[in-house]
Amino acid sequence: MSLFQVLIIAGFIPVVVTWLLRFFSTNGLENEGSIRMPRGLLLIGIFCGLFCLVLTICSVLLKLGIMWHIILISSALLTFICILAYCSINVSYDSETFECTIFFFRRKYRYSDIRGIIPGANESYTLVMTNGKVHVDGMAVGGQQFLYYADKRCCEIGLGTIPEIHNKIFHGNVVEPLPKIILVCFPGICLIVLSVLCLAEWSFLRIPGNLQEEKMVLSFSGEQGDFLYFTSKGRNLRIDVNAVGNYNELELAISQNRQLNIIYSQSDEETLEIWGISDNSATYASPEIVYDVEVKSGREGVLICWVITLCYWIFVAFFFYILEHAEKYPWIAMLLVKKDNLNI
Repeated sequence: MSLFQVLIIAGFIPVVVTWLLRFFSTNGLENEGSIRMPRGLLLIGIFCGLFCLVLTICSVLLKLGIMWHIILISSALLTFICILAYCSINVSYDSETFECTIFFFRRKYRYSDIRGIIPGANESYTLVMTNGKVHVDGMAVGGQQFLYYADKRCCEIGLGTIPEIHNKIFHGNVVEPLPKIILVCFPGICLIVLSVLCLAEWSFLRIPGNLQEEKMVLSFSGEQGDFLYFTSKGRNLRIDVNAVGNYNELELAISQNRQLNIIYSQSDEETLEIWGISDNSATYASPEIVYDVEVKSGREGVLICWVITLCYWIFVAFFFYILEHAEKYPWIAMLLVKKDNLNI
């Protein structure tokens, strides 16, 4: 399976999932006196779980390639997300109380405990209680019916219509700001982790202690990026082109089938890393030069990672500032967040 096919599957799956969720959420039977997430989430989770199980067995027996492993991980994540979302809210209510089940935690409330409502996007809302909050997703079956009934019961017991409460985050300029904050900050956190890992890897760069030396006759097999690739007795070797001091002389030595002293590091990978090339007449590369080249290349990579991370967090700061002052910069705010999700 090619990368192109995987990308097509990756783009097609969300379309199918979205259509199924819309179908189940709009055509599901609404049980009066209860709220639940659409059963489509559970069905999709079970289907993906079974697919993941079958793919795991096939992967072990048939030794499938990396692309199938990517699909396997994606299926497992989709299974986890769908089942988690299905169990995220379940409310049963009557004329006196309503019981809210979030995952495995149950809590019973009276309608007199309702202090207000924080409206969200796509018909979602959060009820602010005397002690806690109850969030109802817009996809939940029966969510709007419960809101209408709760508002009616509050009026009947003399509390009046449920008052609307604006979120304190971004001065109430954004509907449901927390998911948007997570969505914006999560890539930045990943960039920080990646940059720290790159920095740690670069900091611990050393000349390997398991270098081996052997006389070989090399055959030039090609150049890719900054690396020269060679073959010798069925083995593949490579070296950074910047570490080769006398490239023309090395090319001549290889064309004359001279025996060269090759210093290399043994690894489990298919390609061996060359750390030194020499013969009786010249030294074309040495471990010290190769090490210096790797340090310089690693330094550039670490610098690029941190510059990208810094630029992204500057964007995050800009994002926060604009939404904090959305009434002053409405057009910029609408570029960052959908117009329907702004309270300006």
